[in-house]
Amino acid sequence: MTTTNTSIFDDLGLRRVSDQQSSRIPKKELSQDDFLKLLTTQLRNQDPLKPLDNNEFIAQMAQFSSVDSLQKLQGSFETLSSSLTSNQALQASALVGRSVLVNGNYGYLSDEQGIGGYIDVPRGAENIKITIENSAGVVVREQSVPQLDAGEQPFAWDGKDSSGTDLPSGRYRIVVSGSVGGKTETFTTQFYARVDSVNLGRNGEGITLNLAGMGKVPLADVTQIG
Repeated sequence: MTTTNTSIFDDLGLRRVSDQQSSRIPKKELSQDDFLKLLTTQLRNQDPLKPLDNNEFIAQMAQFSSVDSLQKLQGSFETLSSSLTSNQALQASALVGRSVLVNGNYGYLSDEQGIGGYIDVPRGAENIKITIENSAGVVVREQSVPQLDAGEQPFAWDGKDSSGTDLPSGRYRIVVSGSVGGKTETFTTQFYARVDSVNLGRNGEGITLNLAGMGKVPLADVTQIG
């Protein structure tokens, strides 16, 4: 019994279906060789009475060279971006277990320590009031401060309510307001939180930090470490 092999198909000038299908798969991009083949075909089939102008020929070559350079540049930028993201992720992983300062109106009260941070006091602010609410929106402590110097001023809460009773751990909202130029304003606040883990950015998203009791916060929102 004779075994049929691919040489018989070659002798008959036939190709297998799989070969035909693979040859029909269109290319997504034209390489430099493809461009030169097209250009050579164009020159071979040009009108003898109206040959391709030298300037036009040079322009086509320059155009392809520019496109090819841009594609290579884009690839270089993608590689650089990937490298920077990996480097940033490596640096962010070193934050796990450390304390960071982030903008916001919430802080997490743990069993070990209170809530600390900074208040951005506008110039000329008066009658400053600090209001602390629990997760249910109930005011647990309120304190008035006649005046603070302008700029970032440290803030610390020991976790006790107005009667001096220790409050349970959890997330608390802290609002600082005051009178500036005769108008009541809410001041910007920043609070410390411990980094539990790091999420690497996907689908174009940036790197985020998982803060203890606070959830996800973009790495870009961190204003201070430690």
